[in-house]
Amino acid sequence: TALTFSDIISPPPSDGEPVVFWDGTTVLGTAQLRGGTAAFTSSTLGTGTHSLTAVYGGDANNLASTSNPVSVNIQASPTLSPMTIQPSANVYSGTNVTLVCSNFSGTPPYQFRWQASGNGGSFHTIAGALTNSLFLSNVTTNSSGYYQLILTANGESVYSSLADLTVAPLPTLGINTTGNTAVISWSQGRLLEATNLMGPWVTDNAASPYTVPPLNPQTFYRVLAQ
Repeated sequence: TALTFSDIISPPPSDGEPVVFWDGTTVLGTAQLRGGTAAFTSSTLGTGTHSLTAVYGGDANNLASTSNPVSVNIQASPTLSPMTIQPSANVYSGTNVTLVCSNFSGTPPYQFRWQASGNGGSFHTIAGALTNSLFLSNVTTNSSGYYQLILTANGESVYSSLADLTVAPLPTLGINTTGNTAVISWSQGRLLEATNLMGPWVTDNAASPYTVPPLNPQTFYRVLAQ
């Protein structure tokens, strides 16, 4: 944060004379008097407590003068780590999803607030989501959208990176019989087959729709989402 320090000298010396601003024993900078006031702005103060003074060196008509010290406490700005999503890929309807920013810093106490934006709409706050992780149970395609976490510490807020969550519908599998053959169709994923419901299941490498001639022994089919 940029802080401006002003020093007023009375009676005012001549314009243009210097006033030196100090942080303890370290010079922060110098400003020139204008109408008896010198102002200096700095954004270089590190975290912690600083004792600041202004020193006027005097001239032929005015004695030197040092201001009373002013104490300023600089707080660290809050930070958030990049967000992660578990599972990281292939999220389908019915899946449980966790979004988390695992690392954060700042001056306690911490306040967390999750927001979501679905279908290109504006962000809205998710009620009851008050920690650095968000658990979404049994998601649906309506859960797709952008998510962000807001951390507030010591009155300052920072926003996480956006998480883009895409929830795909579960694949469907259909079988229609035509005479002695069966036509198998599926919406997505890979077709698996087995001669026993307990497996082993083998990838069929077929494309939908897939025509199956009469088979002996019987064959079972399932679709693996991917």
